[in-house]
Amino acid sequence: MLDRRDHTTIYHVNGLLPQVYLKKRSPNLIFTEDSFADAIARAPGVSSEYIFMRFVQNTMLIVGHSLSDTSLKNYLRQNRDKCPANHHYMIYWLNGCDALSTEQQSDIFEANIELYNVITIFLTSSEIKMVFDLLKSNDREFRDCLDNIGKDKRSNYHYYIVGPVAAGKSSLLEHLRCFETYEEWTQPPPPEMYLSFEKLDSEQRNKVDKFIYGELKEKNKRLNDAGVGFHFMDRAPLDLYAFCSDEHEKKIKTNEIINSITKNKPLQEGEILFLWADGKTLVERNYGRGRPPENAGDFQYLDSQKESLKDIYKPRLDFQTDNQTVGQIAKKVVRHVLLEEYLTTDLNMIIERYK
Repeated sequence: MLDRRDHTTIYHVNGLLPQVYLKKRSPNLIFTEDSFADAIARAPGVSSEYIFMRFVQNTMLIVGHSLSDTSLKNYLRQNRDKCPANHHYMIYWLNGCDALSTEQQSDIFEANIELYNVITIFLTSSEIKMVFDLLKSNDREFRDCLDNIGKDKRSNYHYYIVGPVAAGKSSLLEHLRCFETYEEWTQPPPPEMYLSFEKLDSEQRNKVDKFIYGELKEKNKRLNDAGVGFHFMDRAPLDLYAFCSDEHEKKIKTNEIINSITKNKPLQEGEILFLWADGKTLVERNYGRGRPPENAGDFQYLDSQKESLKDIYKPRLDFQTDNQTVGQIAKKVVRHVLLEEYLTTDLNMIIERYK
């Protein structure tokens, strides 16, 4: 099955019984939970996998549908369990503003988000029309509208995933593919990047520095040019301060940042998502990745790296990753992003501290 660009695809999960006489109908129709379970058991792999991937790869807006439908609930639960970061939306129609009490709306909201990763929006008919009108607008109209409504008055949100080595940054980014994501590097790093910094000669260090500052400039440009939506980046541009040996080196790197990156375009502000774990846990994870003991790190050093990063960014939000799966962390991160206040950190003010 292929989606057609600029066309609506309607997939009849339970089969189609057409209203028009003699129009082609589905060979099988599903009316009960038992028959649906049987159909799932014997369904062609391609068909069922296609529908599931539609829920995983897209953000759905469920309109005019109840969650009493077994087929819909089945796919939503599969999405919740296999892609815990991906959330969908459902419009709950209200006959009037006072059709449901605040407590009733809260109960429905909490049940749907916990059971199905579905965020419920309670709207009257006139409000639903406003939503549809917004969704039908072109890109500029959509962006301009978002930039003028709500508390934030913005159409894009930026997040930096920060933490010591092996804290789970890249793994978290993999679980956030339903949003816009940016890798640690935009191109393959030079071999010298994988060597101990203390063992590099001056020529090798210059090569590494040139690569890093070039990457920071490119990543900052991409975030500054980002469009509507939520944008997540692996590491933040000022992580390099955590690898400085003293204040003098921080001042040198500050001058390099100003001369190479921010002289024409300031660093994009964003919210810091700080991941951390106990130093011993980080060493064990490095062992699990196949690194030999001499390259797995020292837990005291990794703990100090964690504290250095905290001192640099002073994050308002942190996630401890000890004894938690990546999926659990991803769900917590997304719930915060979608439902809680957006609190940015001005990275350019941090640079001022190290001048």
